[in-house]
Amino acid sequence: AQNVAVFGLGSMGYGMAASCLRAGHAVHGFDVDAARVESFAAEGGQSGSVAEIGSELNAAVIVVLNAAQVEDVLFGETGVAAHMTPGSGVISCATVPPEVARAMEERCAAREILYLDAPISGGSVKAAQGQLGVMASGSEAAFAAAAKTVSLEIGDNRIIVNSMEPRGCYAELEGDRLHVAINGQGVWGPKGQLAKALNVDPASIRVTNPATGGGFGMK
Repeated sequence: AQNVAVFGLGSMGYGMAASCLRAGHAVHGFDVDAARVESFAAEGGQSGSVAEIGSELNAAVIVVLNAAQVEDVLFGETGVAAHMTPGSGVISCATVPPEVARAMEERCAAREILYLDAPISGGSVKAAQGQLGVMASGSEAAFAAAAKTVSLEIGDNRIIVNSMEPRGCYAELEGDRLHVAINGQGVWGPKGQLAKALNVDPASIRVTNPATGGGFGMK
């Protein structure tokens, strides 16, 4: 069993915290809504402030709205990173820009804390069932540490986990054209942006979207 803190007990986070409880972990729930924290405590959630329990954590799971909230949870006035011990892990489930994920990983690494960028998909029902899709990237050590807290069942064999780079994007030369594969939706916008940034003819660039809807940074 692991000591886990879940930050953000909304529709997804609450179900994730409850799933961790069912898996036998000691789980601390934190939220700006005191009623959500009290409700989770009534279901078996552990008590204690971030400062009191931070050094005991094996993993901090962050299920908040945006990059600013992730940073606040980790490095704000009552941030958990200051209390976590080397080798413990952060599983950040907010969808944030790649540069933010890298910055958070670097700041955690400075404290010898492992970091996984792990956006989630599936909604509150799947969260409550412990069956969310997790699109994670990070170091091999971070994946190894997180495996003690969460488990992954592959439901689509097109998807594999990978390290922080290349985040589902790659480029290659095809004769006299540049081919850029991006896991997103739409090719004409990126094509024009690349042509402008590189100061080349748009005809010399080919953009593709492999496995849209099934990759999202994990191809």
